Amino acid sequence: MLIAGWIAVASCSGSRQVPPAAEAPSSVQRPSPTEASPRAPVQIQMKNVRLHFDDDVAVDVRMLRGEMISRNGRPPVFDDSRSYSIRVASAELAIDMKSLSALLNRHVFAYDGSPLSDISIAALPDGRLEQKALLHKGVPMPVAMTMAVAATPDGKLRLHVDAVKTAHVPTTGLMHLLGLHVGSLVHLQQSRGVTIDGDDIIMEAGAALPPPSIRGRVIQVQVRDGRLLQTMGPEPGHALAVLTPPQPQANYVYFFGSDIQFGKLTMHDADLQLVDADPSDPFDFYPARYRSQLMAGYSKNLANGGLETFMPDFNDLKK
Repeated sequence: MLIAGWIAVASCSGSRQVPPAAEAPSSVQRPSPTEASPRAPVQIQMKNVRLHFDDDVAVDVRMLRGEMISRNGRPPVFDDSRSYSIRVASAELAIDMKSLSALLNRHVFAYDGSPLSDISIAALPDGRLEQKALLHKGVPMPVAMTMAVAATPDGKLRLHVDAVKTAHVPTTGLMHLLGLHVGSLVHLQQSRGVTIDGDDIIMEAGAALPPPSIRGRVIQVQVRDGRLLQTMGPEPGHALAVLTPPQPQANYVYFFGSDIQFGKLTMHDADLQLVDADPSDPFDFYPARYRSQLMAGYSKNLANGGLETFMPDFNDLKK
């Protein structure tokens, strides 16, 4: 599931080579200057970030390494989340049940004719998920499903429905006796990154999130401490070396290499680190409202032409 990042305040020149892909991530030093391609992907790295996609959906990013891929051949526009996609090479992500419920209600099943509404998700002690909702097949009726989580061989999230109750009556055994399955009970008219295969709900990592489009390969998934945890790894031949930002010990979002646009400004050969001004907790970052965090913080120009921007947590702005 994943993510998107963003911000800057200045236009810079000069160039620096993006670290080449490696078969396995490893720490590298900052590259020496060389000619950079303006069409090359902007490199992105995050550490200990709570990333907001809207007011009610946030993902906890322990670490993320990826690339911002332009959708039109031009530099990614930070203010336009549809101008680029995020290709994740590696990441460790978590989403709590409140955010997951909001994601399903406000994005995955938010369309006319949706088969489910009023969805709530809970984490069960045995590592499964329980989903409750209103099922719209004729007269709306309450439905509850328990689901086991796993990663598919092709890198997607599988939710296997092993029990169903409608109107508080167990129906799984009867459905199987009649040759039915979850796919016959719930029809998705718009995929939203979700498909149903028999009793399995298959979700593409990040596709169910609001823009920008996020793509990556899920290699491990589990439910722990009330959160859905996902580990993502690279496709064969697409591993990326770990970047070393100016402040590697901080909580941060880091952009490196190529060009990126913020509002009316373009940063060439990007070298920009967004630093958490309060390292005592995760960096609470809301890309759609980054300007309010920017105005409440401050920036430092570095001798090599890079830029550090120190920002307060979004959830501290009201304080």
